[in-house]
Amino acid sequence: MVAYLLAQNPEVQKRLYTEVVTMIEKLAEQQETEIETKNIFTFFSYDAVNLKFPLLNAVIAETQRLYPPAIFIERTASADVQLTTNEGTVLELKAGEVVHIPVWSLHRDPAYWGKDAGEFKPERFLENSSAALKNAAYLPFGAGSRMCIAQRMATVELRLALLHLVRHFRFEVCPEKTEREVTFVNQFDINSPKAVHLRIVKRRCEN
Repeated sequence: MVAYLLAQNPEVQKRLYTEVVTMIEKLAEQQETEIETKNIFTFFSYDAVNLKFPLLNAVIAETQRLYPPAIFIERTASADVQLTTNEGTVLELKAGEVVHIPVWSLHRDPAYWGKDAGEFKPERFLENSSAALKNAAYLPFGAGSRMCIAQRMATVELRLALLHLVRHFRFEVCPEKTEREVTFVNQFDINSPKAVHLRIVKRRCEN
């Protein structure tokens, strides 16, 4: 879905490519190493991947907002509890009752994300955390003690894969085949695209 959104938004893809090649050059200079003589993945520490590519991280975060892998999550109350909504409504939950949290709907709710909630705008995640994050309206991996245990590993793997792909290839829309609206199938409670057709073009000039 990241590739699909980048193909649909070439200006964002261009900015992301610039960020990737520029930062790789800087990391190479810091290590006094020629890029061509060293595997680029050895330039990246865990902190570098997380902190030195803000647009890359924002693109991933915005994609996960629009297309969360789990469209809902559930939690079971371990004790009787009262919850008060922002509007003042009081919800009483009994121990053992299941709470259904509609992640897909929260991620696209204009009340948290504005009138352009359905649009791809990585800029939402480039500055300070949105108020929506504080209100638990962003839950691609869940939250709290029961959040996805593999979040950090999955995110680092995705970042490294995108660093390599964006550096070497460009994603483009195929007018005849690329889906205007992606159809999803639910497999074991994970929302997966049925098909995404794109053109992948190898970049002629690589840095």
